[in-house]
Amino acid sequence: MQKTLRYCSALLAIFVAGCGATLDYSDLRNLNVKGQDFKSALSREYRSFAIYEHDEMLDLNDASHFKKKAFLVALGQPAEPEALDKWNVPQKHKSEMASARRRLVAALRAGGRAVTPEKAARAQASFDCWVEQQEENFQPEHIAQCRKKFYQSVKHVEEGLAVAAAAPDAFTI
Repeated sequence: MQKTLRYCSALLAIFVAGCGATLDYSDLRNLNVKGQDFKSALSREYRSFAIYEHDEMLDLNDASHFKKKAFLVALGQPAEPEALDKWNVPQKHKSEMASARRRLVAALRAGGRAVTPEKAARAQASFDCWVEQQEENFQPEHIAQCRKKFYQSVKHVEEGLAVAAAAPDAFTI
Protein backbone atom coordinates (compact mmCIF):
# COMPACT_ATOMS: atom_id res chain seq x y z
CA MET A 1 0.00 0.00 0.00
CA GLN A 2 2.80 2.45 0.94
CA LYS A 3 4.63 1.64 -2.26
CA THR A 4 1.50 2.25 -4.32
CA LEU A 5 0.86 5.53 -2.51
CA ARG A 6 4.43 6.71 -3.17
CA TYR A 7 4.18 5.65 -6.80
CA CYS A 8 0.89 7.56 -7.25
CA SER A 9 2.35 10.59 -5.49
CA ALA A 10 5.36 10.52 -7.82
CA LEU A 11 3.11 10.28 -10.88
CA LEU A 12 1.00 13.16 -9.61
CA ALA A 13 4.11 15.28 -9.03
CA ILE A 14 5.32 14.57 -12.58
CA PHE A 15 1.89 15.39 -13.98
CA VAL A 16 1.67 18.65 -12.06
CA ALA A 17 5.19 19.63 -13.09
CA GLY A 18 4.37 18.93 -16.71
CA CYS A 19 1.15 20.94 -16.51
CA GLY A 20 2.51 23.74 -14.40
CA ALA A 21 1.63 26.44 -16.90
CA THR A 22 -1.94 25.20 -17.05
CA LEU A 23 -2.43 24.82 -13.32
CA ASP A 24 -0.59 27.93 -12.18
CA TYR A 25 -2.84 30.96 -12.36
CA SER A 26 -0.70 33.19 -10.15
CA ASP A 27 0.04 35.45 -13.11
CA LEU A 28 -3.67 35.99 -13.66
CA ARG A 29 -4.38 36.35 -9.96
CA ASN A 30 -1.70 39.07 -9.83
CA LEU A 31 -3.12 40.89 -12.85
CA ASN A 32 -4.25 44.18 -11.35
CA VAL A 33 -5.69 46.34 -14.11
CA LYS A 34 -6.48 49.87 -12.98
CA GLY A 35 -8.70 52.27 -14.82
CA GLN A 36 -12.32 53.03 -15.46
CA ASP A 37 -12.22 52.56 -19.24
CA PHE A 38 -13.87 49.69 -21.10
CA LYS A 39 -10.71 47.65 -21.72
CA SER A 40 -9.67 47.81 -18.08
CA ALA A 41 -13.13 46.77 -16.94
CA LEU A 42 -13.32 44.00 -19.54
CA SER A 43 -9.93 42.64 -18.52
CA ARG A 44 -11.10 42.50 -14.89
CA GLU A 45 -14.32 40.73 -15.94
CA TYR A 46 -12.41 38.12 -17.96
CA ARG A 47 -9.94 37.70 -15.10
CA SER A 48 -12.75 36.91 -12.68
CA PHE A 49 -14.43 34.55 -15.12
CA ALA A 50 -11.21 32.67 -15.91
CA ILE A 51 -10.38 32.23 -12.23
CA TYR A 52 -13.92 31.00 -11.56
CA GLU A 53 -13.72 28.49 -14.40
CA HIS A 54 -10.32 27.33 -13.16
CA ASP A 55 -10.97 27.18 -9.42
CA GLU A 56 -14.66 26.40 -9.10
CA MET A 57 -15.56 24.59 -12.31
CA LEU A 58 -12.17 22.92 -12.89
CA ASP A 59 -12.63 23.71 -16.57
CA LEU A 60 -9.03 24.23 -17.63
CA ASN A 61 -9.74 24.68 -21.34
CA ASP A 62 -12.26 27.48 -20.95
CA ALA A 63 -10.30 29.00 -18.07
CA SER A 64 -7.26 29.17 -20.34
CA HIS A 65 -9.30 30.76 -23.14
CA PHE A 66 -10.63 33.54 -20.92
CA LYS A 67 -7.25 33.97 -19.21
CA LYS A 68 -5.78 34.77 -22.63
CA LYS A 69 -8.59 37.24 -23.30
CA ALA A 70 -7.98 38.93 -19.93
CA PHE A 71 -4.29 39.43 -20.74
CA LEU A 72 -4.83 40.49 -24.34
CA VAL A 73 -7.38 43.12 -23.32
CA ALA A 74 -5.11 44.28 -20.47
CA LEU A 75 -2.39 44.81 -23.10
CA GLY A 76 -4.76 46.96 -25.13
CA GLN A 77 -5.83 44.42 -27.72
CA PRO A 78 -9.45 44.47 -28.84
CA ALA A 79 -11.69 41.59 -27.86
CA GLU A 80 -15.04 41.00 -29.46
CA PRO A 81 -17.89 39.07 -27.87
CA GLU A 82 -17.56 35.36 -28.56
CA ALA A 83 -18.62 34.27 -32.04
CA LEU A 84 -21.27 31.60 -31.80
CA ASP A 85 -19.85 29.62 -34.71
CA LYS A 86 -16.71 28.97 -32.65
CA TRP A 87 -18.74 27.20 -29.95
CA ASN A 88 -20.87 24.08 -30.03
CA VAL A 89 -24.06 25.76 -28.80
CA PRO A 90 -27.21 23.62 -29.06
CA GLN A 91 -29.22 24.57 -32.14
CA LYS A 92 -32.36 25.46 -30.19
CA HIS A 93 -30.50 28.33 -28.45
CA LYS A 94 -28.64 29.77 -31.44
CA SER A 95 -31.36 32.12 -32.64
CA GLU A 96 -31.81 33.86 -29.29
CA MET A 97 -28.08 34.02 -28.71
CA ALA A 98 -27.36 35.39 -32.19
CA SER A 99 -29.96 38.09 -31.61
CA ALA A 100 -28.45 38.86 -28.19
CA ARG A 101 -24.98 39.14 -29.73
CA ARG A 102 -26.23 41.54 -32.42
CA ARG A 103 -27.88 43.64 -29.70
CA LEU A 104 -24.64 43.73 -27.71
CA VAL A 105 -22.46 44.59 -30.70
CA ALA A 106 -24.87 47.36 -31.71
CA ALA A 107 -24.74 48.85 -28.20
CA LEU A 108 -20.95 48.65 -28.10
CA ARG A 109 -20.57 50.22 -31.55
CA ALA A 110 -23.06 52.97 -30.68
CA GLY A 111 -20.67 54.19 -27.98
CA GLY A 112 -21.53 51.92 -25.07
CA ARG A 113 -17.84 51.28 -24.38
CA ALA A 114 -17.29 54.99 -23.72
CA VAL A 115 -20.63 55.96 -22.17
CA THR A 116 -20.99 53.03 -19.74
CA PRO A 117 -17.63 51.22 -19.75
CA GLU A 118 -18.18 49.06 -16.65
CA LYS A 119 -21.67 47.99 -17.70
CA ALA A 120 -20.55 47.39 -21.28
CA ALA A 121 -17.69 45.20 -20.06
CA ARG A 122 -20.06 43.29 -17.80
CA ALA A 123 -22.49 42.81 -20.70
CA GLN A 124 -19.77 41.42 -22.95
CA ALA A 125 -18.28 39.12 -20.32
CA SER A 126 -21.76 37.94 -19.32
CA PHE A 127 -22.57 37.15 -22.94
CA ASP A 128 -19.34 35.16 -23.22
CA CYS A 129 -20.20 33.39 -19.96
CA TRP A 130 -23.63 32.53 -21.35
CA VAL A 131 -22.06 31.12 -24.54
CA GLU A 132 -19.54 29.06 -22.59
CA GLN A 133 -22.15 27.70 -20.20
CA GLN A 134 -24.70 27.04 -22.95
CA GLU A 135 -22.13 25.01 -24.87
CA GLU A 136 -21.62 22.81 -21.84
CA ASN A 137 -25.41 22.65 -21.48
CA PHE A 138 -25.57 20.79 -18.18
CA GLN A 139 -25.87 23.47 -15.49
CA PRO A 140 -29.18 25.24 -16.08
CA GLU A 141 -28.70 27.54 -13.06
CA HIS A 142 -25.36 28.79 -14.37
CA ILE A 143 -26.74 29.26 -17.87
CA ALA A 144 -29.68 31.22 -16.49
CA GLN A 145 -27.44 33.32 -14.27
CA CYS A 146 -25.12 34.33 -17.15
CA ARG A 147 -28.08 34.97 -19.44
CA LYS A 148 -29.88 37.12 -16.86
CA LYS A 149 -26.72 39.09 -16.07
CA PHE A 150 -26.20 39.69 -19.80
CA TYR A 151 -29.71 41.01 -20.38
CA GLN A 152 -29.55 43.24 -17.29
CA SER A 153 -26.17 44.64 -18.30
CA VAL A 154 -26.95 45.26 -21.96
CA LYS A 155 -30.17 46.99 -20.91
CA HIS A 156 -28.13 49.32 -18.66
CA VAL A 157 -25.79 50.07 -21.56
CA GLU A 158 -28.72 50.88 -23.86
CA GLU A 159 -30.27 53.11 -21.18
CA GLY A 160 -26.95 54.91 -20.76
CA LEU A 161 -26.78 55.48 -24.50
CA ALA A 162 -30.33 56.86 -24.51
CA VAL A 163 -29.50 59.29 -21.70
CA ALA A 164 -26.33 60.38 -23.48
CA ALA A 165 -28.22 60.90 -26.74
CA ALA A 166 -30.86 63.02 -24.99
CA ALA A 167 -28.30 65.18 -23.17
CA PRO A 168 -27.57 68.53 -24.77
CA ASP A 169 -24.19 68.74 -26.40
CA ALA A 170 -21.89 70.66 -24.09
CA PHE A 171 -20.09 72.17 -27.09
CA THR A 172 -23.15 73.51 -28.91
CA ILE A 173 -23.32 77.30 -28.91
